[in-house]
Amino acid sequence: MPGARRTPSVARAAAAETGLPPTLASPVSFYAPNTTLQQSATVSLVLIGVRNSLSFSIFNSKSEAISGTGAVLPPALQFGQNNTQTGGGVAFNHQLTGFTTFGASASYNRTTSNVTSGPLSNTRTNNAYGNLNLTTRFGPKTSGSAGVGYSWTQFPGSVNQGNTSALNVFASISHTF
Repeated sequence: MPGARRTPSVARAAAAETGLPPTLASPVSFYAPNTTLQQSATVSLVLIGVRNSLSFSIFNSKSEAISGTGAVLPPALQFGQNNTQTGGGVAFNHQLTGFTTFGASASYNRTTSNVTSGPLSNTRTNNAYGNLNLTTRFGPKTSGSAGVGYSWTQFPGSVNQGNTSALNVFASISHTF
């Protein structure tokens, strides 16, 4: 029916059919054996068309180690717990045929240490990732995908480790018995 409103479950099913990634750009969780206060905000927008989908996501997350006993890690070890992450991403998918989907995505995030003293003060990382992929169904129980991705990481600040990058090429065939 033209102009009919879709329920959330119908919209999710439509998003799954367009090949949207299962997660949009979001902060990375650091796990530690103590209590962490985390303040975060994420905004996402997904536009779904008949054969195309486009998603945008931006986030900001501030983590701070807290303790009722005052026993937190020394400043030199607090980077994973006291940091601010900011970033975002975009993903585009186009259904080429009833069985084949092309996808492209890009994301960027920056993690900055909230530690004000010690060797890790003013430490930050910049991360970027881009991906192109093609997914198809060969039959009712067989599917395949192939693509290329590029990632880049920079470590500016007081502990300058230079840049790292990687080019990833992948292909897979999956069959369900």
